[in-house]
Amino acid sequence: MLFTVAISGCNRKKTEASNENFKRAINAYFYNHRDECLFTTARKFPDEVKVAEKSEMKDMDALAKAGMLKRTEDGAFQLVRYELTPLGTRATGRFCFGHRDVTSVDSFTPLRIEDKRKASDVTYHYRIVDAPVWAQDENLKKQFPELARKTSGNAEGKTTVMSAYEGWEVPDYGKPVIE
Repeated sequence: MLFTVAISGCNRKKTEASNENFKRAINAYFYNHRDECLFTTARKFPDEVKVAEKSEMKDMDALAKAGMLKRTEDGAFQLVRYELTPLGTRATGRFCFGHRDVTSVDSFTPLRIEDKRKASDVTYHYRIVDAPVWAQDENLKKQFPELARKTSGNAEGKTTVMSAYEGWEVPDYGKPVIE
């Protein structure tokens, strides 16, 4: 009888709304979804950009300076051709740079019922782990401010957590609300 009470007490602990339980749930989500990337969709290479498209060229030129792409100009056609270097090939077409590791839960909203489950919006701080060397390139950080923010070591994020069978989870239907 005492053993049953102890076990049920442990299960109840996992289902409580707490900083530690929410941190555990969010970290579990990011461990399985390593998708902090420069681009939301994969770019196909080789890629050709018209010289007149300056903003797109700035992104590609920053990646070229970081050693991710090889840049070749074709003056006759007013095109710049970008190809992946061996270093760029490892980054894939989205140029992913690690995943979040929640370091602290700062706050969460009172529980509400959403889709017949308890839910709360959580604000947290995180650092990027498993980041490749190229993600620390200062020129890339200037060109991609989100890269700089996310790799700062103390970035802030927000997401919704929902009650699960034994604890909490970040819902994974479609794309969860993550900032």
